[in-house]
Amino acid sequence: MFDRGTIITATALTIEKYSMVSNKKQPVPVAFSGGKDSLTAILILRELGYDVRPVIANRGDDPAFQPSQIAEALRVRKGLDADVLHLRNQASLPGIKTAEAEQIRTCLHRVDNLGVNESMCTPCYNARTTALIAYARSCGAEAFVIGQHLADMLTTLMKCYWTEKYFSAFTKPQGIAYDGYKMADFIASSTIDLQYVEEMAKDGRATTDDPPVENISDGVRLIRPLAEVKERDIATFAGHYPHTSTNCTWREKMPWPFRLLSQRDLYKRIAADPEIEDFLFRLVMFNVNDDGTLKHRPRNQREELYPGFKPFIKKF
Repeated sequence: MFDRGTIITATALTIEKYSMVSNKKQPVPVAFSGGKDSLTAILILRELGYDVRPVIANRGDDPAFQPSQIAEALRVRKGLDADVLHLRNQASLPGIKTAEAEQIRTCLHRVDNLGVNESMCTPCYNARTTALIAYARSCGAEAFVIGQHLADMLTTLMKCYWTEKYFSAFTKPQGIAYDGYKMADFIASSTIDLQYVEEMAKDGRATTDDPPVENISDGVRLIRPLAEVKERDIATFAGHYPHTSTNCTWREKMPWPFRLLSQRDLYKRIAADPEIEDFLFRLVMFNVNDDGTLKHRPRNQREELYPGFKPFIKKF
């Protein structure tokens, strides 16, 4: 049975365990999409007494994403004002440095000119993260919040697993690079070898890409206070608060991005066997330091580990 206090306590303990925010008087920007995860982060942090600053990063090429409507709904329903960062308008990006503005432009150019089987997710993420770093710095924050949760941590662990399995089944023996449709069929038709996942985790070949804490810039960290909160609890929590549900239009196009394939498959497997979630979480923690950061990131070695698997874009 859902206990509202449990999710709030779990978030508070995660913040404390990893020393995510040292001073409640400092502003805490929260990347806000209008969806349940970021809304939950905003509401819980506000209830815990933090100076929450919702921030909406608008990529500017998805007509279904309306930042002004999302901001207005937050103001009317929750009494909170949100700042909007228009990534294609440098004047709307507080504190942005010349090199950062150029990095955002480079990422957006990649977004606008995707190749076959290339994903928009990483360049979009990098562009938004760069803008959020500048925003946090401009308001004197030491960190900004992403509303990702436990299942997000596990999703990227499973991406490592499926990458190695696909590489072994198709790329290495047949020279077949990543294909979204083939990966979707492969995942759907395969069982998960949990012992193999454990071996990968202990060997450092499988870890999350979304740890509780990332030191991504001098003086600014990315933090995930919901890192140990389960998605179904967030869905229940947010269900009590009307919110603007948003989905990236591009993400829903077929074939689905690799992350979305892994995430939706994981949700189905957890629903069928909830113990999988706790088991995979223990594996994630093999490669998380005491301060919440990653010991290493296999993703950034993918070209070396799995040559020919897929086009590669480095994440922060």
